[in-house]
Amino acid sequence: MFGKKTKEIMRTYKRKSTQYSWNEESMIAAIRAVRSDELSQNAAARQYDVPVATLHRRLKTGKDEIEASRKKLGRFTTVFTSKLENALAEHVLNMEKIFFGLSTNELRRLAFQYAELNGIPNDFNKEKN
Repeated sequence: MFGKKTKEIMRTYKRKSTQYSWNEESMIAAIRAVRSDELSQNAAARQYDVPVATLHRRLKTGKDEIEASRKKLGRFTTVFTSKLENALAEHVLNMEKIFFGLSTNELRRLAFQYAELNGIPNDFNKEKN
């Protein structure tokens, strides 16, 4: 269907930007070094090979190292922290173990109720829950 040239082009794709080329472990280490006053922001960025502006922006959030170092998926932000998300996933898995599986819509409603009861700001549809 596709010509031979198309397949060759797809195999030789080279990334054109260096955006998000740092890894999360390096960002965690850099944030910890700056917060413990071991290194300045610029020195930590150089040592751990992360962008200075990104490190500065993530330090301003005030979140813990793991939450601050997570890479974001476009413009969308997560509603739950990783701890709350893991607790919700654990609950769903426990429900499955006792043969009470949840449908997709039931899981969405459960996430909405979880956010509302814990007072977490969200963009969920309040009419449909």
